[in-house]
Amino acid sequence: MIEYTLWTYMKILMTTIHPILFKISGCRKMADNFNRRFAKSKQVTVDKIYVNGIIQQHQYEIQALCKYIKHRKPRTVRRISYGEST
Repeated sequence: MIEYTLWTYMKILMTTIHPILFKISGCRKMADNFNRRFAKSKQVTVDKIYVNGIIQQHQYEIQALCKYIKHRKPRTVRRISYGEST
């Protein structure tokens, strides 16, 4: 059994929570993206079974966070005006 760090666990959860990635990618693509991003720099790779296990363990939390992200209030935008003389 491969021991994964808490960092790996959290990165995969954050990837699944992201609204765009969660809708279009499955476990294989998420594992491939993780391996492409972190295999060289962190020397950590994951397989699709590990990603699937994390998603199954935390399915309710992922759905709740996706719903929160979808329905949150938008940030206020500062209005900057240039060239105005007062």
